[in-house]
Amino acid sequence: MTDFVQPACLLAEDEAQHFIVGKQGTIVGFGMTENDPVSEYLQEANLTVVEGLKCLEGARDYLSKVLTCNMFCSRGRLGVSACSGDSGGGMFFLRNETWYVRGIVSFIASPLYDGSCANSNFTVFTDVNKYLYWIMQFTIPKEIDNGIDSDFMLLSATHGMYSIGLSSGNKYNWHPKYGRNTVFDCKEGRSYGIEDNGVIFSVNHNGEDRKEFIRIEDEITCLAVDWIGRRLYWHNRSKKMIEVASLDDPYKRTVLISNIRSAPDMVVDPHRGKLYWADRFIVDSLRWSNLDGTNRRTLLTHRRNLYISSIKVLMRTGELCYSDLRSNQIGCINGYRNQIRNITTTDWSPFGLALTDSLFYWLKKYG
Repeated sequence: MTDFVQPACLLAEDEAQHFIVGKQGTIVGFGMTENDPVSEYLQEANLTVVEGLKCLEGARDYLSKVLTCNMFCSRGRLGVSACSGDSGGGMFFLRNETWYVRGIVSFIASPLYDGSCANSNFTVFTDVNKYLYWIMQFTIPKEIDNGIDSDFMLLSATHGMYSIGLSSGNKYNWHPKYGRNTVFDCKEGRSYGIEDNGVIFSVNHNGEDRKEFIRIEDEITCLAVDWIGRRLYWHNRSKKMIEVASLDDPYKRTVLISNIRSAPDMVVDPHRGKLYWADRFIVDSLRWSNLDGTNRRTLLTHRRNLYISSIKVLMRTGELCYSDLRSNQIGCINGYRNQIRNITTTDWSPFGLALTDSLFYWLKKYG
């Protein structure tokens, strides 16, 4: 990665195509220009997504044979489109200072017989969101998942933070004053925790090089980290809100969601652009939203007799997994398909939860 080459994020899976119709995206490439030769310089253009029917009507004889529901169309001002040499490039949308890729240049509707481009025609894109599950199989790191790598697991408890070897089972106490609700930044290899005085701090993977991230001086109950978008989320119980700050500049901070009185745990799925939290006020429920706080929904409510203590995302499948103190169950829910599966029922209350691709770890609440 350089100052000129940076990763782009994937949009949330449940965002249907009609949400981007009328929205303007950006394409870049070295494809053919209006003067026909391939460009020596990287070109940029803005295109607007149009409805599939409008696209089809624009070139019915050609598109009726090739346009599918896994594609979408866009169009720019007169003389602006993708062209030969741009295929395989992305269509990007800027949201909350983060670039997301939604389309891949596939072809130009009704290309001219000499291979050049009729710039008044539509550009057809492969819809990346239709292939998210396939992409996740090859892009999610196997060695890091929910703060656990192939060598150790991080554990936060009443009396401090610990590192536990997954193979050996050896436990190392980093420091007795280090606080609760540890989360792990996979990119920088640092863990974040909470101290009782309202300080959020970070340490490296050995528990050393402690740095104060931000001093809130309120009661903070839980943290969640977006290691891709470089943001840290926390629940401010004193002010009954979820706040978010930049990992690179903690004083770039804002209120994300208000009127959240009790949130025992919170987690981010940065690959799918989702924030999840457990809400114990009035109803005991699991809720989710986009990472900017929009499109809030309820996944599970008290009607299922829940008492959630911990939540984690199973990155391989995108499911939200939870430990339920009332039923002594560990379960997972697919919010996109509204499917719930029971993983196991324990003989004691499962208080904490951690996941890898193939294993579930939990803590015994008492004893």
